[in-house]
Amino acid sequence: IDAFSPVHGAPVALPLTHPKTQRLHINGYYLQDQIRAGRWSADLALRHDRGMSRYDDYNTTQRSTRSHTTYNLGLLYRAANGWSPYVNQSTSFVPVLGANFNAAPLRTDTGRQLEIGLKYQPPGTDALYTVSAFELTRRSSFGGSQRHYADLEIAPSVVRARGVELEARFPLGARLRALASYTWLDARVLESEDDTQVGKRPRQSARHSASLWLD
Repeated sequence: IDAFSPVHGAPVALPLTHPKTQRLHINGYYLQDQIRAGRWSADLALRHDRGMSRYDDYNTTQRSTRSHTTYNLGLLYRAANGWSPYVNQSTSFVPVLGANFNAAPLRTDTGRQLEIGLKYQPPGTDALYTVSAFELTRRSSFGGSQRHYADLEIAPSVVRARGVELEARFPLGARLRALASYTWLDARVLESEDDTQVGKRPRQSARHSASLWLD
């Protein structure tokens, strides 16, 4: 190649690319009830989702239909002195588009959360302080014969996160409120196609995080 005497019209080999199309359609049915009896409050929710996906890649078409039922259960007791202990458990379901390395459609990502905590609202004020402990477990759909592809990163199959969260909501005047929070998180990989990941922290999982909002 000569920059001072360029040759025009030289053939250029174009890379072969194929269009990929992903479609996802979800129908969901939701039932929720909030119950109060004296100082007790309960929140009960049930949801059923049905997801239909289609993945087109060159000459391959994958169709998949997944359905899952999730729930949310919460119970809280409001004491007279402003203290309110509570417990909550919920599950989640997320359809995943695409296919794995064997051209099989990906399944769904599921999760489970368990949380116990204590809220405190000083009598006669709008402030609210919360301390809670939680455990989150996520099961990823990205599995299969991925260990044979050494050049690609393998996503963990099961990740568990345990932590403690502190939160404070309080007024700073007639028109200004503050929301401050701090979270300590211990996340670990429980299962993975890559055995070297088991027992380690997954990527992008900060051990300490904090935030401050004003509105």
